[in-house]
Amino acid sequence: MKSFNAAVFTLFLCACGGGGGDSASAPDPVTPAVPDAPATPDTPQPPQTTADLVASPQMNFASSSELTVLVSVNPDRSAYVALYASFGGTGASYRPDYQNRLAAGVTEGGRFEAALMAADDQQQLLVEVWYHGDTAPLQQLFPLPAERIEWEL
Repeated sequence: MKSFNAAVFTLFLCACGGGGGDSASAPDPVTPAVPDAPATPDTPQPPQTTADLVASPQMNFASSSELTVLVSVNPDRSAYVALYASFGGTGASYRPDYQNRLAAGVTEGGRFEAALMAADDQQQLLVEVWYHGDTAPLQQLFPLPAERIEWEL
């Protein structure tokens, strides 16, 4: 009977495959991982616009500043004054860019005064004074930024 039990046990192992390790058998199926769904807020948020943004009270959005220019000349002579933001040349003679003239006018009682806005990135201002009858202007460069420029001739 022992041999009978041993024979049945051996047949049982052979019939069931004997416990794995056989390379010819099919691999176990793999279950793909399902990604977690993104969390959704309880209440939908409206889209944010530029008008919704708040800046600090100390923030200065100005890209220019006010500048006052005063030119004083001999009141007995009439003169034309022009202010330029862009110019070429160096030293004794500058060539103003007439497209970038900020202000211009004639003197009254020997004075010319203009209030204008100067860009923050502007480094210098060219002031020209033309006396009637003269062939060349008097020119002076003034550094910026400044709140007030005065030139007395």
